[in-house]
Amino acid sequence: MINVVGLVSDTMVTEAILTANPWKLLEIRGVNEGSVLYYLRGGSSNTESFDNEYYVFNSDHTGYEISNIGANMPISDWVLSNPDNPKLTCTYHNNSTTTMLLTWENLRFKNNSLYYDEYYFNPITGNDFHGQ
Repeated sequence: MINVVGLVSDTMVTEAILTANPWKLLEIRGVNEGSVLYYLRGGSSNTESFDNEYYVFNSDHTGYEISNIGANMPISDWVLSNPDNPKLTCTYHNNSTTTMLLTWENLRFKNNSLYYDEYYFNPITGNDFHGQ
């Protein structure tokens, strides 16, 4: 599960929650480009740092991710669907000419944090990503 921190009360995931504040990664476990990925904020056994990374979702269904090195990665056309088991999909802009479909499934909100399974295919590297 990818776990990100927010400053809102426990409730169902809604657009209001997503747009309320930036979301920082707390923990991620996954496989990225064939390699095991693990990150825990403040942890000592991380395979990659996400200390400076966060996501912002705007009410006009745009947003961005600030990468760990400070790059602004635009997000467009985000949609939150399936109220019974929320799923977020969006267009993620890798650069000015390349986009990918980013999917957060099994999206849930608990203890002021978002939890989700993340999937995408990176057209630049030609590899899949799956993280929880």
